[in-house]
Amino acid sequence: MKLPHPRLSRNNIPVGIKAVALLLAVAVMYYQDLIIIANEALRSELMTHVLAMPFLLGYILYRKRKILSATISFESLNPKRKGIQTHLIIGALLSLLAFLLYWYGSYTFYPLEYHMLSLPLFTAGLILVIFNLQTLRALAFPIAFLLFLTPPPSELATIAAATVSSLSAEISYSIFKAVGLPITLTTDYGAPALIVTDPSGASVPFVIGAASSGIYSLIGFSIFAAFLAYIARGKALKKTALFIAGLPLVYALNIIRIIILVSIGMWLGAETAFETFHIFGGWTLIFLGTLILLALSGKIFKIQVLTPKTNLRPCSHTQISNPQPNFCLACGKLLKLATLKISRKDLYKILVLATCVSLISFIQVPVFALTQVPPETITYTPAGLQASTQILPTVQGYELRYVSRDTQFERLAKADAALIYAYVPNNKSDIIVYTGLAIGNTQSKIHNPEGSLINWPIHLGRAPRVTTLDLREIQLLENPPIKGRYFAFQYTKTNLTQVMLYWYENPIFQTNSTWEQKYVQITLTGFANSTTEYKLIEDALLPFARAIVDYWQPIKTWSWLALALSQNATTLMVIPIVLIVIITVIHFINTRRNKRLNTKTLNKIASQHEKLIIETIRQTTKKQNLTLNAIAASYEKKTGKPIELGQLHQKLQEAEQAGLVERAIISREDEPYLIWRSQVSIQKSRSPLKHRLAAILRRTRKM
Repeated sequence: MKLPHPRLSRNNIPVGIKAVALLLAVAVMYYQDLIIIANEALRSELMTHVLAMPFLLGYILYRKRKILSATISFESLNPKRKGIQTHLIIGALLSLLAFLLYWYGSYTFYPLEYHMLSLPLFTAGLILVIFNLQTLRALAFPIAFLLFLTPPPSELATIAAATVSSLSAEISYSIFKAVGLPITLTTDYGAPALIVTDPSGASVPFVIGAASSGIYSLIGFSIFAAFLAYIARGKALKKTALFIAGLPLVYALNIIRIIILVSIGMWLGAETAFETFHIFGGWTLIFLGTLILLALSGKIFKIQVLTPKTNLRPCSHTQISNPQPNFCLACGKLLKLATLKISRKDLYKILVLATCVSLISFIQVPVFALTQVPPETITYTPAGLQASTQILPTVQGYELRYVSRDTQFERLAKADAALIYAYVPNNKSDIIVYTGLAIGNTQSKIHNPEGSLINWPIHLGRAPRVTTLDLREIQLLENPPIKGRYFAFQYTKTNLTQVMLYWYENPIFQTNSTWEQKYVQITLTGFANSTTEYKLIEDALLPFARAIVDYWQPIKTWSWLALALSQNATTLMVIPIVLIVIITVIHFINTRRNKRLNTKTLNKIASQHEKLIIETIRQTTKKQNLTLNAIAASYEKKTGKPIELGQLHQKLQEAEQAGLVERAIISREDEPYLIWRSQVSIQKSRSPLKHRLAAILRRTRKM
């Protein structure tokens, strides 16, 4: 007999109201961050993988629609569960912890990274508050998947790119040498480069930088590999092996791409090779890697990804008396969803959530300091970009001069502009303060100086170009909070000492007649005669930094509450963390105690027949998911006597009322099933030594 397909439409309105409340809360909290992430995804190769995430998440949620609908209605199967439950308190504390982590990040040098790290935590907390623990378990992977929205810190990205580019160049060079082709490997270009001779006889360098190293493809492909491993049907160990196998696969494809491009440059010329590079970009590697991984999943790992579900054994027991026939009581399969209604408790939770969201919206501040630069500071003419000194303030005793554009940095970082100015002192004894403005439409295109001077050479196997003297953060403006970073170093070859003070802002520029919001890294640089003078240079740069910050007119200042939250967030985060730990420990202790009490209750009031049923569930719970069929089969194997399913279900209902067993929902190939779990502790047999100690204690008490 074919079971009816569960109808989801009856529950659309109640579930939809709860889901909309959750999404609106997340949108109000993170809308600024998500807009920045979307901008990075559209314009930066480092974050382009984010464009695929909505489609992957949408497919995962579609695959899990039945199990989600079943878990959301799970509380209707447990009418005894009333009052404030543990998952509700934990959810509220998790949301509070995420909120405090968000505000702590707003006061640091990396606000966007901290904000996106708090997103999964905030989402998990809201799911516990609005829905239940079963729903959170079903959504564990999609929530963890949100971590891919977090931009990699620039230091880690630099280290990873340097490591991967060096290894890619070495492997490609070894392959070319093995086949006898005249290729030279050099690091004179900053990054490893393969030097070839084109048909005209000219030497052409193929620089294996971040773009061609394969690091972007590895990051993007890791999302698809994780997605394929999750939706595959098979054991967890094989799915993990599938994910791990995908990473060297896409890296090997990038090596093949480098070899093909260099070969094309050798025989057809550099221009043809560079055109081919754009054709076979990161997304091409990801697509090819995904197709190969799909093939490997079935042939090598013996797991299914895009194949139909395996045929589960059909159930013929559909006539068992059941006052709430949502699940087949024999096999546990979902027949239809319980009719959901918005309860008074749900309305209270949504009302409290809406109130909290409204309060958050009043204190929300920009992720980066939003400023307004003076008008007509950058003009595009037929001759190119023309920069004005009006972009920076005048400082008494100094003459502000425009020096040049760093076109090499613009080309490598794909920045809109890299302008260099100089504050030249009237007093010859004072230092010249060089001011650099790196302007781009994404933050990821503007790299920090210590990454290129220290991290990149180290991971290319070379000594750093400089020795670090000082590296620390400093507060430039209290409201809105703007933090800068001092970086003092000495060049190893020349012993020249240099001090840099840099920070990021998000100003609105007027370019010709257009207003555009850009990301800017502002860098102040001074030179010292010796390592003993760099502290004096740091003190000299600070007034220039604060003058520029004031001159760029912050558009939005923070309220006293926002500042207090950010400055004291680390202390406040201790409170929800401690409470979560305490509540979890208490819940664990109470669960253990209740199971021991249930054991005593079972021994006192239950008949021998009921004890056998509970004992059967307790002994087989860890071996299999116990549907009514499975319990009946285990009971018959244990006693040698069959038991009628209707009678067994009646006994389980009575045991559930006594707290001896409970129902739960599991997923089998994304289909929800109802199972039974024992709530009776397992009595471990005592050793002879423990028996003797117990007897001694009893005698001691009597004395």
